[in-house]
Amino acid sequence: MIGVMGPSELVQQAMNKTEQATNVRFGTLTVVGASVVTVQVAGGTVRAGYLASYTPTVGHVVALLQTQESWLVLGRVIGPAA
Repeated sequence: MIGVMGPSELVQQAMNKTEQATNVRFGTLTVVGASVVTVQVAGGTVRAGYLASYTPTVGHVVALLQTQESWLVLGRVIGPAA
């Protein structure tokens, strides 16, 4: 019988240290700067960095990752979630 495994020890240690789970959200880019973008998320806005491989454009629906108090745009969402 295969048992259900929880998070690895390293992941568990990181979760215990930060006491905050990682948050993934979707939002719409409203402002694009040289290294920071502004994203509308759930009626508010957040400032986020983005990956060098992504070229942000106002109006893109993007996936965001939050860890502690920092936000990072992972890239443009294409498909039903957009």
